[in-house]
Amino acid sequence: SFNLSLFENHYKNLIDFDAESFRNVNRPPIRSQGVETEIHWQSAQWQLGANASYADIDAQEPLMGRPEVKAGGNAAFTLNEHWRFQLNYLWVDKRFATSLYTGDTVRETLGSYDRVDANITWTLNANVKFHLSGENLTNERYYNDVGFPAVGRTGFVGADLSF
Repeated sequence: SFNLSLFENHYKNLIDFDAESFRNVNRPPIRSQGVETEIHWQSAQWQLGANASYADIDAQEPLMGRPEVKAGGNAAFTLNEHWRFQLNYLWVDKRFATSLYTGDTVRETLGSYDRVDANITWTLNANVKFHLSGENLTNERYYNDVGFPAVGRTGFVGADLSF
């Protein structure tokens, strides 16, 4: 399957936090336009997908935390009724952020980043599943916000029990 969406949005009276005055303010009208696309393919054992989005935001003040481009892909393989493997990739473009950590308003551009996550699921039976997952497998160093680094490589073990 393939999906392509074009969009154009006009916003009035958008409320945003203004770090300089340390209060919520109404922003002037904002126009956002762009495109989103995704493609998916599936067989008995495989599921493959890719997605991308582009947003051009016309605003007097840059909107914080909104990348212009995001893209990603995923692959899932079902070996049999017990084993499923999944791999996800995400790329996020640079984006603006503000902080008051020095007492003054600091506006920075946070860098783009790549992220790779993986998951293995073992289904024992209809009532019991076990999961092993790893996030940020490449140990990418990036910031979620000014002064807040993302967690590095992490792993999780979990179980789903149904009654």
